[in-house]
Amino acid sequence: MRGLSGPLAGILLVAGAFLCYFALLVYCDVVRPVNPGFEADPSEAGFVVVTTVRPGSPSALAGLAVGDRLIAINGVTIVDSDSWGALGASYEMGVSMPVVVERAGASIHLQMLLPPEPMVYWRTRVGGTLLAIRAAQLITALAGLLIAVRRPRDPVALTASWFLLTCAVFVIALPLRVVMVWRELPIPIRELFWLPYASGLAIGPILLTFVTLFPARVPYAAHIQTATWAVAGIALASPLYNAMHLLYRGTELRSIGPRSLLLFTVVWASLVAAVVVSVWNYRRITDLNERRRLRAVVAGIVVAVLPGFSAVAYYWLPKHTNQAQSIFESPALGIVAVALLAAPLSITYAVLRHRLFDVTFIIRKWVRYLLARSLIRSLLPALAVWLAVDFLSHRHETISAVLQRHRTMYIVAALAAGAILIWNRRWLDAIDRRFFRERHLANVVLREVAEQVRRAGSLDHVAPRVVATIESVMHPEFAALLVRGPGRDVFKAIASAPAASAPDDLGADSKLAALVRVLEAPLDTSEDGDTLLRRRLPPADLDYVRRARIETLIPVITHDDQFHALLALGPKRSEEPYAQEDYDVLVAIAENLALLVARSAPRREAPTLEECPACGACFDGGSGVCASDGRPLAPRALPRTLADRYRLDRRLAAGGMGTVYEALDTALERRVAAKVIRENLISDERTIDRFVEEAKSAARLREHRHVVTVYDFGVIDGRQPFLIMELLVGRTLRQILEESGAMRTAAMLSIFQGVCSAVSAAHGRGLIHRDLKPENIFLADDEAGAVPKVLDFGIAKPVSVAASVTRRQTDHGVLVGTLEYMSPEQLRGEPSNRSWDLWSLAVIALEMLTGKLPGSPSLPGVVTWDPAEPLRESRPRSAQVLSRALSIDHARRPADARALFGELELALRADGEPHDRESSSHGHMQVLRR
Repeated sequence: MRGLSGPLAGILLVAGAFLCYFALLVYCDVVRPVNPGFEADPSEAGFVVVTTVRPGSPSALAGLAVGDRLIAINGVTIVDSDSWGALGASYEMGVSMPVVVERAGASIHLQMLLPPEPMVYWRTRVGGTLLAIRAAQLITALAGLLIAVRRPRDPVALTASWFLLTCAVFVIALPLRVVMVWRELPIPIRELFWLPYASGLAIGPILLTFVTLFPARVPYAAHIQTATWAVAGIALASPLYNAMHLLYRGTELRSIGPRSLLLFTVVWASLVAAVVVSVWNYRRITDLNERRRLRAVVAGIVVAVLPGFSAVAYYWLPKHTNQAQSIFESPALGIVAVALLAAPLSITYAVLRHRLFDVTFIIRKWVRYLLARSLIRSLLPALAVWLAVDFLSHRHETISAVLQRHRTMYIVAALAAGAILIWNRRWLDAIDRRFFRERHLANVVLREVAEQVRRAGSLDHVAPRVVATIESVMHPEFAALLVRGPGRDVFKAIASAPAASAPDDLGADSKLAALVRVLEAPLDTSEDGDTLLRRRLPPADLDYVRRARIETLIPVITHDDQFHALLALGPKRSEEPYAQEDYDVLVAIAENLALLVARSAPRREAPTLEECPACGACFDGGSGVCASDGRPLAPRALPRTLADRYRLDRRLAAGGMGTVYEALDTALERRVAAKVIRENLISDERTIDRFVEEAKSAARLREHRHVVTVYDFGVIDGRQPFLIMELLVGRTLRQILEESGAMRTAAMLSIFQGVCSAVSAAHGRGLIHRDLKPENIFLADDEAGAVPKVLDFGIAKPVSVAASVTRRQTDHGVLVGTLEYMSPEQLRGEPSNRSWDLWSLAVIALEMLTGKLPGSPSLPGVVTWDPAEPLRESRPRSAQVLSRALSIDHARRPADARALFGELELALRADGEPHDRESSSHGHMQVLRR
């Protein structure tokens, strides 16, 4: 095995042992003796007594009779009724075998001759089923070998390979005379066979080991595996000893009945445990692709195992001592032969493919597409068939009479046929556009971008629009353009969408860059990409690709053969691979970008921002006065356009954390809200990193109806973060409370339910708000009414950390958050906890119900009064719930936001509506309806 790596050489050796053992089983299946033709059952005394002898069979010719007690066959002594099930493995073919029986108290010696099985056997159902199952097992063995060769250093893949190779050699009953052939093999090969034989006995624990690792390691995997193999080792000891005794000595079959039952129990308990662990793992993991991979494996194993289990039950349960009947006479094995392929195919696909797709969606889409096209294509033939049927139904009349009677109908049919002929192609094209609309639009839009790149005068100017359009049309996790500047030895991202997702610098002398340069074509760097190419990359480059989540790299090579830039794309959010059509368009864009690289100038400084103090209108630096009211403009230490994409147009609001602007997304031409965090709240690079991580978590909440959608985020000059959010129209809860005061129960619950739902969803993702207050609850105008949305997820944590650092450093630091809504433990600076938000929610609920704040804890966070006292008289049950939510001991507060809302809702319903607030609440409802 010179030239093979160590792991691969060992893998091939082990796989070779399994394949050779499989060849032994097949050889003994093909070159086999006839069945001896007798049945035997154990007696109450533990003897094996012959119950049936088939006339004309070898046992009948040998003189075996009903009622004989079996003592020994071919020199192998039968100890008891539990030990003789594997006796057939010691039969010989074409040689007289001595048979010792006890008849009428006397010992009788017989001679039994088993001739070879005639070729007609392979034309029977039993022979055909046997060959079909062995063919399925051969495919399974090849699948296991393929996995091992493709993933020689992956423990999960090697475990899957081990399981498939074990399935390939697994037999319910050993073939006749297999021990005699095994015994004659050369010693090295003979000893290697113990590994596949033992694996076949431990197929259940092997499967359980695999599912604890795939697709992600389950908690306590090591403990589960240790316990499983400890029990399996005890169960395997006796069967392995008995097999060795039979192979090396061949004098008697030792009793293994109870131990065989233990092994049988361990195998099936492991299979059941594998299902339980798979279900547990499936409920635990959240990644959609990992769930699909696990579903594929479980479905394949279930399809393969269930028919096999029925076959085992058919053979072992009713007549497990029947030497005249082959297991392959089971009618269930006809199904097993086909079903067995489900396991290797599904496991190979799920293990080797890094990403799986929703097959049911693809099937549904294609079925609908084919049905729609078939309907259009069948219109003209259906019309012709209808005319033919109509003529045949009037065949006794003349053609002129038929035409005269149905003239109008035939004219309409002729016009319809003409319309079908004229519009048929357009209808089919419309169906294509309907079902492949996204790809059609993607190609149109991206080709327009390629044309804009061709006409642009600066790479810096067009790069943000290029990556933004690619991100919006192809939907990758990110798209970035990396450029190698003059005299630079790294490729640095000059534009990325989203702005904060730019990959790290890539060394120009790295092997990854060299490989892309040599190929001069898109490089698929995904787990499912070219394995040979990935093997050429050093670990550092593979780690860079994995860390940056780069799915594909497209080189930008100029006409003078200079390699200046790279387009880097992350995986698609739909989890589909990049198709050839995608690569064609991306290459077209890269070719046009190459025309710009040579004349690309250094990045120009973005215009600074000036804004009107009165109306908030924003202008480029140097404008001087407001175009609306003529007032002098105030300069701001901000660029007018954030991340070369979001142009600030108007200041909407300013607060303790920062300023919110109405902005234009120039890439997608939509209005957005941009929140720029105050620079003095960001202390160092670690705070920036915390902000980026929190913003990513907040962006994942975009699907929640009651959380403001975060489109993008980034950092200005590495020091000042910003968030890009949906632009809302409406008012804050603070504005409504200032106008209307206390709220009616129904209106309060309608708002509070949405807020609690948003906070609960954030807590489920490990995100704590830390600054909940009416100013951060926005009631957005919607067709269905006012929709509460929680603002500022993603910035409270890093800003509060920065503020606390500032406070420790100076006596005049800023404490982020509003004192009245902060829990005592938050004011004391204790570690963050979900209960902080529950305290804030309780204060907000009190303010909504009473129209005023209950007060605030005095530093260092000690509460000396009952915050819910204003509700004691009018709403006693509600006061009790809120008092517990505002408990100094945070362990007494409700478990989560949903629990708080549930308890408060029940209490408010029970308390009813106070009559003295009806007029105030009526006014509030009028305010909400505006």
